[in-house]
Amino acid sequence: RAYPIVAQYLNDMITAKYVADGVGIDDACSPDTYRGMNMEFSVYIANDGDNKGDHMSWEDMLPAIKEQSDAFGIVFAKDAWPALHFKPTPIERYAGPWDKPLKHPLLLLNNEVDPQTPLEWAQNTADLLGDNAVLVTREGFGHSVINLPSKCIQQITINFFNNGTYPEPDTVCKVDTGLFATTTRKLEDSVDAVEAAREGLAALAAQPRRHRSNALGRVHG
Repeated sequence: RAYPIVAQYLNDMITAKYVADGVGIDDACSPDTYRGMNMEFSVYIANDGDNKGDHMSWEDMLPAIKEQSDAFGIVFAKDAWPALHFKPTPIERYAGPWDKPLKHPLLLLNNEVDPQTPLEWAQNTADLLGDNAVLVTREGFGHSVINLPSKCIQQITINFFNNGTYPEPDTVCKVDTGLFATTTRKLEDSVDAVEAAREGLAALAAQPRRHRSNALGRVHG
């Protein structure tokens, strides 16, 4: 139903007849004052890592990190590029020893198959920390242990934060759902969402042309 609107816009552009819709004065300047340029993670990498000395070249690093994580390796490489020229070294940076006894050990949770933070990384971290960490592995796939329901993981997390207790080292938790499991309610919600989207597009098509641009911005925004 939205196709005629798009077709009209494209035709007007091709024939040099397109007239842009006006922008309301309230929308002329964004109130957003964010100036981080999405570099917070890069600063974290630069502060937490060691950017001194002779390291692997970027040409060698890219295929190496892609081999470790084919899906997300390049994402981390992209975030690391700004750190190459980051000069400050925070005085609070801790570089070990990592097996120094802690008052409260760390609880490490990782999925069995994680394309972004592989289980091997969690195992290496647990080995590095020694008695300062307890590793729990959740069966299944995906990034972060909350992407699929697991009563075992939930109870371990509750016990950790409420009681300060830990599971046995190398505990393995099962996932309490099937690969493509869903609920009837979720299916009903999806159907309702699709129908609402159709009604929204129909209402948009019925509006005068000068109002469509702002409406499209609200729909997609």
